[in-house]
Amino acid sequence: MTHNGSIDGNLIVHKKPDSKEIDTKIANQTSDQWAHLPECDPAKILINEKTVYAVDQSMNVVITDIKGNVLYGNPNIFDLTLYRPEDLIGKSTRTFNASFHSKEFFRDLWDTILSGKIWRGDIKNKRKDGKIIWVRLIITPLLDDSGSPYQFVGLKEDITEKKEMEFHLAQKDKQLSALTNNSYDIIGIMNKYGEISYLNPSFERILGFSALESIGSNLTEFIDDKVLAFEKGILHRIIDQPSEPILQQIRFTHKDGTIRWCDAAFTNYLADEHIQGIVFNLRDFTKQKEATDIVHHLANYDYLTGLPNRRHFENKLREALKNAKSNKHRVALLFLDLDGFKNINDSLGHEIGDGLLKEVADRINSVFHEGAFIGRIGGDEFSIIIPNMVDNEYLHALAESLVRSFSTPFNVEDYELNISASIGISIYPMAGKDMKTLLKNADAAMYQVKHDGKNHYQLYAPSMDQKRFNSLIIKNPITKALDEQQY
Repeated sequence: MTHNGSIDGNLIVHKKPDSKEIDTKIANQTSDQWAHLPECDPAKILINEKTVYAVDQSMNVVITDIKGNVLYGNPNIFDLTLYRPEDLIGKSTRTFNASFHSKEFFRDLWDTILSGKIWRGDIKNKRKDGKIIWVRLIITPLLDDSGSPYQFVGLKEDITEKKEMEFHLAQKDKQLSALTNNSYDIIGIMNKYGEISYLNPSFERILGFSALESIGSNLTEFIDDKVLAFEKGILHRIIDQPSEPILQQIRFTHKDGTIRWCDAAFTNYLADEHIQGIVFNLRDFTKQKEATDIVHHLANYDYLTGLPNRRHFENKLREALKNAKSNKHRVALLFLDLDGFKNINDSLGHEIGDGLLKEVADRINSVFHEGAFIGRIGGDEFSIIIPNMVDNEYLHALAESLVRSFSTPFNVEDYELNISASIGISIYPMAGKDMKTLLKNADAAMYQVKHDGKNHYQLYAPSMDQKRFNSLIIKNPITKALDEQQY
């Protein structure tokens, strides 16, 4: 025990020998002073003074008696604990007790070493200045001839920084788990093929599938089939743009078959050694979208017939005219007014009148193919856009079909109602090159039909403007006289 020091009472005074002194001691050893196999050269055996010195310099070593009283400590142990030799030698190892571990912990430790077995573990110690440190401790019993321990050799390694790092990592992991597990958004990780490796519990709350059963599935399996081909293209964009979030609104299918709309954010961390995947965040905005769709519908569609209202219709007409100008094709605008609707509405009531307008909207829809755009302009007036009109013959056939469709009576509640329609038509660019002019001229053509006997259609001609102007000149004096009761 005094290979590098001398005993003065219970105190070991340390003196660090230099390498020449160690080499001299080794050279002076006789072969019977070291335990070795007969065929081995003692100078080549590692367990020698030089090895002991190396261990002494690199490790924190403490030796105790059977009761745990300190018999020896190397310089490193004093540097680690800040105790001086006279503070420790002869004192119990309880001096290091940080009051952290349980009685059961120490009972297990003592049961192990008293049975002659090596104990290994991490333990908190208290330094002389009161600071708490973590050490990795190996306690090896030294056994007598009967196999009973009589001393213990303790090797300590300071792992305080490592433990603190582990604690901070564990803390961050718990914080991350708390954030993801309690998030209202879906948070997940997938590989470059879309296969899911992590999901938080919100996946089940939003889409109905448990996170556990969904891990290993492909994210595209949960996307609405109608947009699946489109959404698959997102993966290529994500892979091509590492670390740059890709934002997308995606329609998912709930486990019960209903649709869920999600704002999705994808970030490529495939090259990150810690993540090695694509992190995605899905926020359910289905209720907001439904509310927005309702507001949008109310703003753009007629509440009674479900057809586009005047505002929406005019926007569509502007768009059709813009495309027609770019592509050099024609657009037909049909303006339809019901003949005799006011009489039906006044005599049978607004409820029957509203029912008739719904039936008329359905009848008009049945005549036109998907390319046409139909709107209710107001009251009993409807308008139809035919973009990219092919020829006049096609237009005449379509207008005649529309007039004929009114020859069949309309059934509204218990009433069989007969009503006809007067239709005026203007064609871009001959009858006007802007929306206002086309609407005015289609209206003029419709009034010409009214004048000629109703229940027919008429294409706009410039002469109609003069006729209407003359009509207004004649009517204005009559109207004024009636107003002033000059009759």
